[in-house]
Amino acid sequence: AARANVGLTNSSLKLYDHIKQNMGTPTFWGRYLTTQSGTSFGLTNENNGIFTSTGEASYLHEKGCSVLLIDNRETGKRSSATDGESHAKKAILAAQALGVPYGTTIFLDIEYGVTTKAAYMNAYRQTLENGRLCSCPYYMLGIYTSSGWVSHINSAFSCANRPMYIAEYRGDTSTFPSWDESPNISSGNEVIWQH
Repeated sequence: AARANVGLTNSSLKLYDHIKQNMGTPTFWGRYLTTQSGTSFGLTNENNGIFTSTGEASYLHEKGCSVLLIDNRETGKRSSATDGESHAKKAILAAQALGVPYGTTIFLDIEYGVTTKAAYMNAYRQTLENGRLCSCPYYMLGIYTSSGWVSHINSAFSCANRPMYIAEYRGDTSTFPSWDESPNISSGNEVIWQH
């Protein structure tokens, strides 16, 4: 989820151009939806509940690259329905600030080891998908996690038929893995692997 439009040290290239030059043109770029102070930079900044674009999404779109949205809001605070509803409302407002079309999937970042309760997940999904802010549906919920944490998430919330963005950090990025990790994934999922 690195910033595409940041310049590289000792190079005139931005990260996107470096990736394109060395690995090929990306189909999409996964990015955090909002900046989290002291943690990560995102596509939007929040100031008193108002979200503004950082310009990175426009930069990627100008390159012909789609953006995969990852909501990384307060990953350690995932237990109550109140938190779930509040976090989803902020994801909706950030997506609207970027002009993201309704029906687009927003991937909720569920880090390995972070306990996520069913009450949180259900409230987040209902708010995100059923439009508690108005009478229309907003966005679709996807899950961004590691393969080792999928079973924990499934015990709190059924991930069947949901898009999954599975992050696996392997060190050597020159080859794709030959192992079969599909038993960790629910039936009916559309899966994107990050290596």
